Parts: sequence; structure tokens; C-alpha cells
Amino acid sequence: MDVLRPTALEQIYAHAGRCYPEECCGFVFADGSVYPGCNIQNELHRKNPERYPRSAASGYTFAVADTLLLNKALRSDNPVVVIYHSHPDVGAYFSDEDQDKALFMGEPIYPVSYLVVDVRQGQPLGSKLFAWDGKHFAPTPFNDLPAELSMNAVSFPDILVRVAKLPESTLEGAGSTLREVMENLCSRHPQLRAHLFHENNNQLKEHFLFTAEEALIDADEPLPEKARIDVLLATSGGMDVDALSNEEVQRYVRHITLPGVGREGQLKLKKARVLIIGTGGLGSPISLYLAAAGVGTLGLVDFDVVESSNLQRQIVHGNSSLGMSKVESAKQRLLDLNSHIRINTHDTAFNADNALELVGAYDLVIDGTDNFDTRYRVNDACVQLDKPLVYGAIYRFDGQISVFNYQGGPCYRCLFPSPPPAELAPNCSAGGVIGVLPGVVGMIQATEAIKLLIGIGEPLSGRLMRFDALAMKFTEVRFKRRADCPCCSAQRHSHTIAPAVCADAVAPRPCLAEERYIQPRTLKQVLEHPSSADVLVDVRDASELEVCKLPGVVHIPLDELDSQLGRLSRDNTHYLICYAGTRAEQAASTLLAAGFANTRVLQGGMKHWVRDVEPDMPLY
Repeated sequence: MDVLRPTALEQIYAHAGRCYPEECCGFVFADGSVYPGCNIQNELHRKNPERYPRSAASGYTFAVADTLLLNKALRSDNPVVVIYHSHPDVGAYFSDEDQDKALFMGEPIYPVSYLVVDVRQGQPLGSKLFAWDGKHFAPTPFNDLPAELSMNAVSFPDILVRVAKLPESTLEGAGSTLREVMENLCSRHPQLRAHLFHENNNQLKEHFLFTAEEALIDADEPLPEKARIDVLLATSGGMDVDALSNEEVQRYVRHITLPGVGREGQLKLKKARVLIIGTGGLGSPISLYLAAAGVGTLGLVDFDVVESSNLQRQIVHGNSSLGMSKVESAKQRLLDLNSHIRINTHDTAFNADNALELVGAYDLVIDGTDNFDTRYRVNDACVQLDKPLVYGAIYRFDGQISVFNYQGGPCYRCLFPSPPPAELAPNCSAGGVIGVLPGVVGMIQATEAIKLLIGIGEPLSGRLMRFDALAMKFTEVRFKRRADCPCCSAQRHSHTIAPAVCADAVAPRPCLAEERYIQPRTLKQVLEHPSSADVLVDVRDASELEVCKLPGVVHIPLDELDSQLGRLSRDNTHYLICYAGTRAEQAASTLLAAGFANTRVLQGGMKHWVRDVEPDMPLY
């Protein structure tokens, strides 16, 4: 029968397993939904065992409310088509009592089929369906329905594993709802029931949080197929931060045996909460090594998604997570590396609205950003909330690392009070970076974070470490807290902190007259019907043209434009191209000032060209 699809059978089997060793009963509607009935015989027997003894003849009876619902359903558009009940430890046979119960639960006789479930030692083994043909039940079962339950992985917090003496932290339980899964597990691990359920009303205890697919779930809502359920202690996030389990001691033994670390140092790491801004080139090695080291809670902030161009250096991601949000991709990898830690994902940009809230929830912040705007905002929030900041930055073959705002030490603005202007700022997308560089810098940042959390060694506070990958050389610049720092000095309130910018990092704001811009699709039409007077000038760096460029462009880098104006004719129409439009606007201003009246800028640069015209063209 189509109505007994696997989801319906799973609910029936879970009900049967949950009620063992007593019998259960229920019925199935025509739309396939399952109604677990209430066996009034069980209730009566519990209240007065002498007056209501249990026997085969009184194995189950629907409660009055169930019978009324059954009557109403049979007169509706969604009638009951199957009655079911369980046989504990005796097989799925069809007895005379079963037939009587199916036929005479009031008047009239109901034309329903009958399912008997075989339950042995709390485990449903299968069932038999005895079909009703309108006059009688088939003498042999319609078919045998094996128990193919959807198993759900349930992860328990370590402290509950120890207290309840569970064999392992992740167990498999059958059921279509959270309650059914937990009942199934409690039938196999009876000592777990007292910890999960209230004794008086059999409800799940409120000091636990239950999640599936990273969302809170109610006890009786349907679960996704083969769901992974996490049981979290609401007061501690599901982690016992006051002690190390035996498994954790074994995992971190190489740390614990280090002088100056020991169990106390490892426990400090477990209790620590670290916020990592960015899950890209720097955030990848930072998060991987801190997760492996046992930092108890990691917060990941990023609003981007994984793209193929990321995989050259962003090693926390992989081909399987292309198109996924970076924070979710990283979370999957980090929990696979270490399931003893907690990962908080913040799928958002770090901005003025959330900066203080995010930084305030953690003990230490690590900068893995790629633009000045976010970097200055992170620094300012850390100073305001007195949180230490581990800084790292990369560009092409060079890296920088330092520690800011640590025990009264200098902040980032003590080193660089304000960002460079856009035309001098390293171009975050266009500059390129050798793939191994963020690994080196990120590992040093992770090292500094671990030192700060444990309280060992000499941190890089007041020291800027510089790494030249081509020369394979480390150098160091010492600096102090500025007396006139616009952020951390006593005079900070008299300064207005300048906004930070990064060339091409944000969408350009038009700075020319509207008619000076040309849309990508319009330029495509120009190229399809070329004129000798039309000239495309690309003002990006040569390395950028190695990735993508338009056919027939004249390449003149922006910083060489003044000296190469003689290559261009004022009689021609020049279409200026860069990565996102900012540098092309600067070039247009130069040409217009020099008398090149027919000058246009590709709106949005190559980014918009790829978006609107050639989506298969590679982009950096």
C-alpha cells in the first residue's frame, strides 16, 4: 500500500520501540500521516494493577479520545486506512483479539487494514500488513515490511557522556522526531533517561538545547533524513570547560608535556574564546592550528563564499565547498579536525553596527582581513573593549605580524595613525599573493595567540615582524605607544578618526559626469563593430592582464600614464579599463585634463564585464 511509505513506517517503528516492553497502538490516515494512539490498558494498569491486570486479551485498547478521532476521520476526506499495534517479543502474528479490536472499536465495522509490528528487546525487527478486502482480512500478510529505520547521529556533551557512562560521545538513534530518537537511545542506555527526561511528565529537560542541521528543533517536529543531532548544555554551550577529558588529554599530550603548558595551560586554551576576522588566506591557517591546538571556542567572521580562485592559498576550503559560505565551509573542516571544540559562525561583514557586539563576546581577536577599512575598525573596537589583537597582513611576497593593545601596549593606529590614500593603498584584489605566504604569516599569528592565551613567552607587542619570502628573511621594527594616537591615547577624543579605504576593494562611486561611463554590454557592441578611432586602454598592472583582458587593449599602467600620453591621439575615443573602475576614473581625469575630450570609463571595470558579458572569463 502506498500509504505505508518509509516515513510512516519509521514513525510506527519508533513508537513501538519507545513503548517497549508494553504494547503500543495507533493508526495511519490516507495521506500517510501517523497518529500514535494512547493505550488505555497501560494507563489503567499503572493506576490499579489488581483491577486491570494485563493479558493477551487486554493487550491494548484505544483511549476514548482516540476512538472519537477515529470515528471523525472515517467520515472525512482523509480517513484512517491502517490500524497498527506492536507485539513485544512474540513476532508479528495476527490473533483473534487483533481482528476483534480492528473490527469492533465501536460501530460500524471499519474497512481498515491492520499492521502488526514485531519488537524484540526494544528493537523493531519488521512488521506484517493484513489487508482488508471489504469482507475479511487476508489470511496471509499482504507483505513483510522490514525495519529500515533512518538512523540519526546524536552527539552528546562530554560531561554527559562521563556522568551517564555512555560508550562514546556520538550514538546512533532511530526515529522520525527528536523525542522518538531520544526514547530509542534511552531504551538502549536506560541510565540516560534520568538526565534527558523529566520523570513526572516525560518531557525533555529544558537545560539542554537540541539542534539538527544547525537549527534548534522541537521534540515532536519531523527530523531531516539521517539528521545529525547535537545535544548542547544551555549553560555552557555543550562543553565542560572546567576539566580535560581523558580523550582530550590523549589528544593534546604533546602540549601538556611542554614546560610552561601542562594541564593548566591546555585548560586555558579550552576555556578561551577567540574571534577570527576573515576565513581566507590568513584565517585558514589561523583557524586550523587553533582548532587543532584545542582552543575551546572559535568565532569566524566572513560574508564571502568559496570560489575556485581562493583555493590557491585558502587551505581551510576545498573543491567540495565551492559556492558555500566561507564560514560554513571552514566550520565543517574545523569540526572534522577537532570535534571537541565549538565553532560560532558569523556570516556577515564586520562593520560599525556589529563590531562591538562581536569583539565583546570573545577574549582575543585575530585580524585576518584584506582591507584597511575593516582593519582599522577591528583595532578601534579592540581598544574600546580592551581586547588584545593579533595582527597579520600580506601583499605579494611580503608579510607583517604584530600584537596590539596587549597589557597597555600600542595599538595599530600607533603604528599607522591613518590609512594611505586610495591611489597609494596596495590593491587588495589586484596585488596578488604567493600561495604559501598567508600560511607562514597565519601560523605566526596562531603562535602568538596561543602564547597570549596560555601566558607564556614574549609576545610581539611593540614589535612589527616583517617577512620577505623572496629573500627568506625576517626583520623586526620596534615601536611604542604614541602619545597623540587618535585611538588609544588620552587625546583620542579630540581627534576625528579618518575612514579607511582600499583601492578597488569597494564599489566605486562615480566621480565623472554620467556620460563619461559606458556599460559593459554597450562596450561589447562597440567591439563587435570596431572603428579605427576606438582605442581600449587598460591601466592595470601587467600581472593583472595575465589573468584576464579584453582583445586589442593598449596597456599603460596608471602610474605611467602621464609619461606615455604621447602614445595616444586626441582625435581618438579612449575606453579606459581597470579591475573595478576606480583606477580608470583616475586615468580619465588625467586624460580629460590633458585635452582628450573623447574619454569613457568602463563602468565597474573587468568585474562588471565578467558579470554581464563573459561569465566564464577567469577573474582574480
